[in-house]
Amino acid sequence: MITEKVEALAEAWLAAKAVETKAIDARRLVEDKLNAIFGANPGMEGTNEYALGKYDCKVVQRIARKVDHEMVGVISAEHGLEALLPVVFRWEASVNLKAWNALDPEVSRLFLQAITTKPNRPSFKISERE
Repeated sequence: MITEKVEALAEAWLAAKAVETKAIDARRLVEDKLNAIFGANPGMEGTNEYALGKYDCKVVQRIARKVDHEMVGVISAEHGLEALLPVVFRWEASVNLKAWNALDPEVSRLFLQAITTKPNRPSFKISERE
């Protein structure tokens, strides 16, 4: 009984995922065509707004930036720029779960007051067996 329910739900999930994937691909194709019409430059960051016919179109182009925090630390120390770090960069601490789990429980209890936990939505990957 449970197996049949799970199989039906897995089948429904796979069908929904296929529809979702096609919808994302179709939307991205339309966005690529609009970018070509608007002459968007992917290397330029900014916002452009277009009023065409009955539609307003807002295109926001962002550039992802990854920071090598160790290199930033070395550069700032070499040039005496440590004071700029909290102004120019945002530092986001995250838990290294493997190291956290290896901590002495008394030490981890000290840090617990600085950590907020909230369960995330579970992720699923379902594939049909061959």
